[in-house]
Parts: sequence; C-alpha cells; structure tokens
Amino acid sequence: MVTDQPKSSRSRAPNSFVSVRITSESVKQNISMVQQEMTKMMPQMAEIIQKPSKLHITLMVLSLQSDEEIEMAKKATAAAYKNISADLADPLTLKFDTIGTFTRGRNITNVVFASLHDDVNKQRLMKLSETVRSTFEEHQLYSTDDRPLNPHLTIAKLNKYSPAIRSINPHLYQKYSDLTFGTEVVQGIELLAMGQLADEEDGYYKVFAKYP
Repeated sequence: MVTDQPKSSRSRAPNSFVSVRITSESVKQNISMVQQEMTKMMPQMAEIIQKPSKLHITLMVLSLQSDEEIEMAKKATAAAYKNISADLADPLTLKFDTIGTFTRGRNITNVVFASLHDDVNKQRLMKLSETVRSTFEEHQLYSTDDRPLNPHLTIAKLNKYSPAIRSINPHLYQKYSDLTFGTEVVQGIELLAMGQLADEEDGYYKVFAKYP
C-alpha cells in the first residue's frame, strides 16, 4: 500500500523518474503522424512536441540530490522489478486509443496525449505503479507528486521555451481524436534522468537503471 510521502519530498523539484519505455513502432509512427499534422498547420508546434524516441509512461517522479540517493534508487528499481516480474509473466499489453488533454487555469490546454484504453490491463498497470512506488518507499525514496497516476503518452506539451503558444488549439489534432495508436507489451521498468539525453542520435533519456 502506498503511504503519504514526507512534505520535504513534495517540496523538492523532480529530476528523475521511473517509467515504462515505449518500443512499439506502430505507436511511434502514429504519434509522429499526428505531430506532423500539427506542425504542418502551426509550425511553432515543433517547439513543444515530444520526440517519438522519448515516448514513455511515467510511473513515479523523484528528486535525487546526490550520488548516494542515485545508488539507493538503482537498488530500489531492481527490487521493484523483482516485485512486479511475476505479474509481467502474464503479458501486459497496453492499448492506446483516442486523444486526451490536460488543462490549467481558464481552459488553457497545455498537454495533448494519447490515452491509455480503460480496461483490465490499465488496472494492472495502476497496480504495478503502486508496487513500484511502495518499493521505493521501503528504500526511503518518495515521489515528489502525490496526484493519482494518469498513464498517457505525451504528444505535445507547453513549456517555457514556447511563450508564443498560450494554449494548444483543438483544431490541430481533432481529426485524430479517435485514432487507435497501437499497443505496447510492458517488458520492464527504467530509472531515468530528466533533461539529460544519453544518446543524441537516439534522443532518449539518460538511463540510471534498467530491468530486465
């Protein structure tokens, strides 16, 4: 069972996260298709799209402030994978269909994403996330975000580098609102660093730990 994290953890800015990497080529290609349509209609969108090579589902976010904490998190990742491996023996297939959005303030759409289909496998992923989080808590590592998990694949997200875009207009993606993006079979979990690319060609994040 997930416990409440200390207030000190919530006040720390996250710089790392545990996630499931998306490797499905069909999912990547369909998201890329939507992004190309969005940038064709509004070239400035190129500044805020999520590169398909970086697609992932975030399970929890962390603030790791020292080499010691990174090593603790690596051990927690190994323990978490051990705790979920039995469940993953039964293939966990995630289906992504339809486009969803997150809003802030007065109807400002700041994130557009591919939604995870609401079925038994989504519930399995939610339980898997709880196991990961509780395992990290056993290692005295806590999430900086206490909001319920809302698994999704980010297509585009407003950021400080895109001041010209105040909100993502629905007309940019509405023709793909009911698109089935594809499926992903969960193989394992990764501990990643935010904002640090391990391979400029691949464009993925720096990997602290990966299981299996």
